[in-house]
Amino acid sequence: MKAMKAGMIGLVLGSLAAQAELEVMPAQVFRFVAEEGKFYQVEERKGEQWEAMGEAVRGEGEAVERVVTGGDATGRIRVRELHKQWVDQA
Repeated sequence: MKAMKAGMIGLVLGSLAAQAELEVMPAQVFRFVAEEGKFYQVEERKGEQWEAMGEAVRGEGEAVERVVTGGDATGRIRVRELHKQWVDQA
């Protein structure tokens, strides 16, 4: 029993030493309702251009959430409904 406890303590100490450094960053969560059958693209303003953030979202009638880091996202994130555009439906 003593040997087992010592082994477990060594295992715990070893796993604590292997932990990666943790960095905490401020973030904002935004949410929109994606209507069933419609497609949406979340975009971020980069200078004068809007760039896609990830893949297009296929609406299923439920809320979709995205987390944005890097300070206040107000005015630099938008959600655009896609019309007459090719979307990979896989």
